[in-house]
Amino acid sequence: MTRSPLLLSIPLCVLALGACKPTDKPVDFTPTGPQAGKVERAGLLQPSALLPSQSAIQGSGGRCNIERIDPGTFGPTPLPISKAKPVRVVGWFADTELKVVPATVELRLVDDQHAWKIAVTPNLPRSDVQGVLGGDTAYAATGYAAVVDFSTVPDGTYRLFTVFTRQRQASFACDNGRQVTIGP
Repeated sequence: MTRSPLLLSIPLCVLALGACKPTDKPVDFTPTGPQAGKVERAGLLQPSALLPSQSAIQGSGGRCNIERIDPGTFGPTPLPISKAKPVRVVGWFADTELKVVPATVELRLVDDQHAWKIAVTPNLPRSDVQGVLGGDTAYAATGYAAVVDFSTVPDGTYRLFTVFTRQRQASFACDNGRQVTIGP
């Protein structure tokens, strides 16, 4: 009995599709109603005390996605950000090892010579993320939407990722390859 090459390729297609991370795709998440008040007001990025090479501290310890910086979404090239006015950064974060949402996480902006950070609070309901992470109620409010002021950051291209500290001990980075170019 000979098997069709098409039938043999089906398991490979299923495996390839399974490797895709739906959580890395941008979602049109805009807080509305009472949630709109939870958008953090403009915060200024602060220079990080850590050297840039130390900023991705211990690899991944959670699942995350920095989905967009309004008005743009991330693609294969760095997202251009104007320093002229603060912008809204939207995403989500979960510590999947301890099955919790940290009270705060830091957005880190790093290049070869600079490291910047700002704290954000994941506290917005994200049923889409909760579903992707298995439906556990611990993941009900993983979302954040923070208005960030990039005006003090030198022009250039930076990596943008999140960092959290687990139980006041080790810090972990969650980096899904986001890059931004800061300019006038």
